[in-house]
Amino acid sequence: MTESKLKRAKQRYNAFLAENGLTHPLKDISIKIVKSERKLFLYSEGGLLKTYQIGLGGSPEGHKKIQGDQKTPVGEYYICTRNDRSRFNLFLGISYPNIKDTQQGLSERLISQAKYEQIKEALDKKQKPSWGTKLGGAIGIHGSGSNYDWTLGCIALNDAGIEELWFTTKFGTPVFIVENE
Repeated sequence: MTESKLKRAKQRYNAFLAENGLTHPLKDISIKIVKSERKLFLYSEGGLLKTYQIGLGGSPEGHKKIQGDQKTPVGEYYICTRNDRSRFNLFLGISYPNIKDTQQGLSERLISQAKYEQIKEALDKKQKPSWGTKLGGAIGIHGSGSNYDWTLGCIALNDAGIEELWFTTKFGTPVFIVENE
């Protein structure tokens, strides 16, 4: 199953490149998500490449603060993990909680000083921060549909969209999430 999924994703990526007159690898890729518009904007070298319709967490307004609040975070993140065996087709994990989220969690006593230091060290190394805290985690960009807000805080695209992004992005790709443009 995974091999055919990745083959299909590679075909979509190659079609995306051909349709846009682009060559692999794309340079300076970044993602901007505007929650109020339910849009994901894909950029390369500062220019807009494509816009995708998205679904958000079941309680989409406001910033994620704790596990289970069904909110999609707001802030600056990066792609920190990839899962081609996700039940949501493909999954690009983002680095939530970031340092600002972690500082807030520490000040509100949701995490310990030791956990704060552990997360900070991972972020400094551009690795995946700990997802096993009261702040929540396992937030990412994935497939399985973008018609409504249904996730636990993730950003959902249709399967064609995540398959295009799978080969477009890499570890460390910046992801900016804002409430409004």
